[in-house]
Amino acid sequence: MAEKRVFYVSASLLTAYRVRRGHVEIEARFSENEEGLAAYAVYLKELPRAALIHVLADVVEEDFQQDTIPFVRGADRRALLERRLAQRYRDPSLSLVQSLGTEKTQRRNETVLISSLTNPATLQPWLAALREAGLAVVGVFAVGQLAPRIAKSAGQKQNPALLVTLNAAGLRQSYVEPARLRFSRLSPLASGDLGAPERLATAFHRETGRLYQYLVSSRAMAVEGEVLDVVLISPPDLAAQLRATTPEIPFLSVRVLELAEAMRAVGIHVHPPDCGAEVLYVYSVATAKPREQYAREALRGRYRIHQVRTAIFAGGAAVFAACLAAGGVDLLGVFQVRKAVEQDQQQLAAMNGQYARITARFPPMPTTTESLRVAVLQYGQLAKQTTRPEAMLAEVSQALQASPRIELEGVKWERVEALPAGSTTSRKLAGGGPFELVQLTGHVLAARASEYRNITTLVNEFIESLRRQPGLEVVGSRLPFDVGSQTSLSGDIGTERAELPTFTVTVARRIPG
Repeated sequence: MAEKRVFYVSASLLTAYRVRRGHVEIEARFSENEEGLAAYAVYLKELPRAALIHVLADVVEEDFQQDTIPFVRGADRRALLERRLAQRYRDPSLSLVQSLGTEKTQRRNETVLISSLTNPATLQPWLAALREAGLAVVGVFAVGQLAPRIAKSAGQKQNPALLVTLNAAGLRQSYVEPARLRFSRLSPLASGDLGAPERLATAFHRETGRLYQYLVSSRAMAVEGEVLDVVLISPPDLAAQLRATTPEIPFLSVRVLELAEAMRAVGIHVHPPDCGAEVLYVYSVATAKPREQYAREALRGRYRIHQVRTAIFAGGAAVFAACLAAGGVDLLGVFQVRKAVEQDQQQLAAMNGQYARITARFPPMPTTTESLRVAVLQYGQLAKQTTRPEAMLAEVSQALQASPRIELEGVKWERVEALPAGSTTSRKLAGGGPFELVQLTGHVLAARASEYRNITTLVNEFIESLRRQPGLEVVGSRLPFDVGSQTSLSGDIGTERAELPTFTVTVARRIPG
């Protein structure tokens, strides 16, 4: 984490504080002269480059004015506010505009609080050295900006209040309403007022009464005539004196709070000895800095780089955390899977043991279990590869239905890897096997042997019926008579033969892969 420094600037003195959680300590003090500025430059060079610098101004030259502007946004609002600041202040380089809300009237307007450190020359030597040192400047803040948080820590929750503290620069009075600043004023005290406790208590009450009269006359209070709570943060050993000498001022309800109690309320546990109430503001600006500040962006360049770097680191840390969480989920899943595997292995071992006990009671077998397992596997493979003749014979039967006078005497079916030599093939059977091969032997019914033309015609019709069956191919045939051009028919016409002439047809079909 970056170290935080708060430079508390009063009229002619800069006090450098180091702030950690619950701790406030003074590192150095520098006067606004040649020797002090030289020592300040050396101190800045010795600071860590990652240190975050908060400049806290507690000066008399402050101005607070409430104004009303048209309700605009974006670049138009920025241009309008810059013009208002230039009209009001000779040097608006350290100025601030805070929105107080919109007015619900016929014309929608925005109420703003314009504040400025009217004498920037008081801070310029310190800021110039900071700019030259190249440190990360968070911003320039006014003490009054921290008053709402301190008042809330002191127990002032809802009602408007006047917070009065004795700082190193003088008596600081801030009017808050309730969580935002409306007016702040620094009243330097004379050396005589800082002597006896009675004089200091009188100065507290005197300045409080004056500021109340100013708030009423300037109509800065939200509700005129309402009782105003006053919180006096008392220096050590002055609380009893303040309570005893509190004057009866109408419309004021004064509550005295010791400085030590206020420190505990804001979270300070270790602080410099003999310090004033300025440590409340110093600690608050380092631990809960306001969103608005007085400096221009030219001074805060290094701080912007710090913010970008922090955002990148935060994004990387978030991605790493997400990856770590995902890895944890995956690791948990691995453990669960391993546990499930172990349970399955235990269950498998138990089942193997049970199987062994059961098989031990079986009668002895002529062969081993492994041989039976191999035989069953091979039988399954053979069953898948075996070709059955039913499909092919069904197609032959359809051809027989178309030729009712054909009677088969024999059917020979076989599975072959290649067709017989001299077979007639077509594109249906082109390529390799295996094939189904059926040899059909038959004759023609109700025909005389002498009717060779009629018999030949019926057999050819049967062969054509076979060819028309999808997937079948006639690869060979032998007709009842040899009617080739180089043969002759012989025999006595009209002479009946005892045996009918037979024919043979060979049909093939490719076995699907």
